Amino acid sequence: MSRILLTTSSWNSALACAESLHEKGHKLDIITQLRSTPLNFSRRIDQCHFAPSERESAAWTARLLEILQQDRYDLLVPISDLAVNMVSQARARVLPLVDVILPPMDSVEIASDKARATRLAMARGVPVPPTRFPANAAEMRSAIAELGLPAVIKIPISTGSEGVFISSDIEQMIDFARSREDPANMPFVQGYFDGSLVGVNTLAFKGEIIASHSFEIDPEFMVGGNPPYAREIDAPELLEHAAAFAKALDWSGPLDFDFLRAKDGTCVFLETNPRFSGTLSFATAAGIDMPAMLLDLATGQSPSCNRAPRSGIENRTGLQHELRWWRKDIRHRTRTFLSYQTRRDVLYRQRLSDPGLLLAQIIEAFRH
Repeated sequence: MSRILLTTSSWNSALACAESLHEKGHKLDIITQLRSTPLNFSRRIDQCHFAPSERESAAWTARLLEILQQDRYDLLVPISDLAVNMVSQARARVLPLVDVILPPMDSVEIASDKARATRLAMARGVPVPPTRFPANAAEMRSAIAELGLPAVIKIPISTGSEGVFISSDIEQMIDFARSREDPANMPFVQGYFDGSLVGVNTLAFKGEIIASHSFEIDPEFMVGGNPPYAREIDAPELLEHAAAFAKALDWSGPLDFDFLRAKDGTCVFLETNPRFSGTLSFATAAGIDMPAMLLDLATGQSPSCNRAPRSGIENRTGLQHELRWWRKDIRHRTRTFLSYQTRRDVLYRQRLSDPGLLLAQIIEAFRH
């Protein structure tokens, strides 16, 4: 039995890791900012360590080191982008205390930067939307005019949808860019690409992908945070792009990819994330247990995954996310919420044997 420390209790991938590793008999502790986070109430978590916000880098890192010095852990799994970056920067102090699977620091910085990751994709021949990298707001205006409207402005170092702005109003876009005109984190602009979101969730070691899971999210389910529903696909060409990234970055650990796919099958690269996908629970439910494989890597074993893709398998990512999606348009979404994948009960993924977590998730969904 191993003892494992997770970060970022509010993220869906933290729950997926807890479910996977607890089921195999390991002990899980978690670092959390809020006492009300649903995972804190799960029977799968032995102990909650409270810490400052991950946006307070120095304070959070100091708290992490304090926890690692007080307790003995076999593996640390940083869950969020911020946590991965902070652990990477503090690796000289972290690694003597606990095992953690990390790529080189420069690679983490590239994967965390939308602009640098886009440049790497372009250099490797991976298709991307038409892209311009303006040096200031004046060049931004010219770039938007050249690409046409609607267009997309991205903040290179940001988390998820927080750093992405889509608009057909050029003045709104210029205002957004000017409000974030930081020479060290300069916004860039891309042409709008209409399509469904395709994710490729991978686990790599020393530049080689050892496990992957690809899924598609229909546009009607694309919301901020985790989508309520996803569908497994077989996307060998996208996996090839992911493998090229992993090799170029000499990556070890989780690496998540986002693509867009048009109706004609054309795909373009959106971004990488140096962590597990928010739909990690889909992969584990489908038999691709990346958290367990990550622990195998830390303990010197050689995990492998021979499961072939099964296109069309659908998944409910969690009742909490379904409820949030449903509440935004109750009138038109109730039928989907009650009937989606009817062979499974709405509560199937929640495992009623964990009532504390289930109740906390329902409360959380209606609080926001």
